[in-house]
Amino acid sequence: SSLRSLDGSHNLIGDRIPYAIGKLHKLRILRLNHNQLRATLADALGLCNELTVLELQHNYLVGPVPAAFGALSRLEHLDLSHNLLERELPDSIDGMQALQVLLLQNNQLEGGIPTSVGALQQLSRINIASNLLTDPIPAEIVTCNLLESINLQYNSITGPLPSGIW
Repeated sequence: SSLRSLDGSHNLIGDRIPYAIGKLHKLRILRLNHNQLRATLADALGLCNELTVLELQHNYLVGPVPAAFGALSRLEHLDLSHNLLERELPDSIDGMQALQVLLLQNNQLEGGIPTSVGALQQLSRINIASNLLTDPIPAEIVTCNLLESINLQYNSITGPLPSGIW
């Protein structure tokens, strides 16, 4: 398929994202936010390696953020906020080399921000507020030189802030 953009936001689209989504090799923008999606995130999304924008916020997505998302090396904007995602973020997040905006607030994510976040040199904004995070903020986050905003409120994060953050 030659489909480059799919915007189905603000509808009543339900069920799950089909595995066949991985066949859309030219897809750059996928917006299915504000729908009724109710399943785990499809690993097949990791096959859409041209994706630059992935917006799936305000659904009922469950389970972990797939490790396969690490293959999305051109992804610039990832919004999975306001879902029911759980477990820890995968270390493979460091494969998202173009990532600028990471929005994961209002989920049930556990653990902490992986140390591999330090490899995301284009990252300018992280919002991971209102989750179940407990681990200290990794020192590696200070190597994200373009980082302008970190929102971690309403978690149970322990330990000191990394010294280089000041």
